[in-house]
Amino acid sequence: MNSVVVKTFSSMPNTQKEPYGPIIHGPGASKKSEPYCLRVLEMSEREALAKAKKYAMEQSLQVVLKKQSINFATPAVLNLQKQQTLTMLNRIYVGSVNYDVTDAYVRDHFIQYGPIKSITMSWEGGTTRHKGYGFVEYEFPESAILATEQSNGLQFHGRIMKVGRPTNLPDPAPLIKQFIEEHDLKRRIFLIGVHQALNDADVEQVFSPFGKITRCKLETEIADPSTHRGLGYVDYSTEQSANIAVNSMNRFELGGKLLRVTKAICPPEFIRSFQNEVKPSHMMQQPVPEPIKPVSPPAAILLPPTTATESIGLLLLLNMVTVSEIDNELVNEVTEECQNFGQVKDVKIIPNPASPDEVRIFVVYSPSSAVDSAILSLDGRFFSGRKVVATRYDLSAYKSGNYFLQ
Repeated sequence: MNSVVVKTFSSMPNTQKEPYGPIIHGPGASKKSEPYCLRVLEMSEREALAKAKKYAMEQSLQVVLKKQSINFATPAVLNLQKQQTLTMLNRIYVGSVNYDVTDAYVRDHFIQYGPIKSITMSWEGGTTRHKGYGFVEYEFPESAILATEQSNGLQFHGRIMKVGRPTNLPDPAPLIKQFIEEHDLKRRIFLIGVHQALNDADVEQVFSPFGKITRCKLETEIADPSTHRGLGYVDYSTEQSANIAVNSMNRFELGGKLLRVTKAICPPEFIRSFQNEVKPSHMMQQPVPEPIKPVSPPAAILLPPTTATESIGLLLLLNMVTVSEIDNELVNEVTEECQNFGQVKDVKIIPNPASPDEVRIFVVYSPSSAVDSAILSLDGRFFSGRKVVATRYDLSAYKSGNYFLQ
């Protein structure tokens, strides 16, 4: 019987053929990486890219400088910022006032909320009456809160009075919260309208039913420490007790006088620390302004001398007043308003001879960055029914006497 030989695959000779022909990449194969080449930008694209880089660098520098100014702020600068904040919290706007009402009537009404530092009515140029609105500045910010809460909408000499915050401080809540947290005043209340016959012990006895009192102090007169000013503070052990006392005792008649109570937002020690730097606590009588005839602008204006490290910026205000509204108090009003954004070195009011209805107000700031803050707040704001335009102005043109460059 013949035997059959079977050859298996493993017994076949191990041969390997070299590949030949083109290699075709199949699905999922890794492709050969090629270097990516940027296209050449056009001229307009290169200019846009350069502007973008410059803007990014400027913004980065501003952020760095702002952080440095916050970290290295001196105590004097911080105190100045706090004083400016306190000044804004002390001021209220009073509108829709009868034109025949004098400063004395305004004072008689608003003095019930606390000592008044100044009353400023906006006067009509060339007349003996005001424009129907003004500003009241108190010594204590709590007085401003009480006045806005209890006088807004009241009938005052035949007209419904409007009382609120100035336009540069539409919402005081963040500043109030900052003061309360910084000085830990959540458990303290402020009261005004205390009868002269009452003392600290009497007030503490009246307010003790609402909770444990840790301190009760009436503010005394500087000239006569034995006499209090009709206002003071009460500190409770808990915030809840302070809130209950405010809700229960506000507008409560005590000793024949109406007591007004609100939460305290600033310690009296902080207010007294600036007493030497502010005006007296009585009402400042505002003289009746005389009309000023428009004059041609001077050939050039000399700015105050500056140091080598001091930067100067120039703010231009347009559409704020007309020629007929220019008076002796306008410079002071503009200076007072613009000081909220930085140090005001000079204010000039220049009527435009070519356009009788145009009046240009130039405000010189130091540092120059204050101009940006002023523009952010003032541009677009309404003043006497007109929309104010705030913008930067070329400082070199201003120095050379060119006031109508733009």
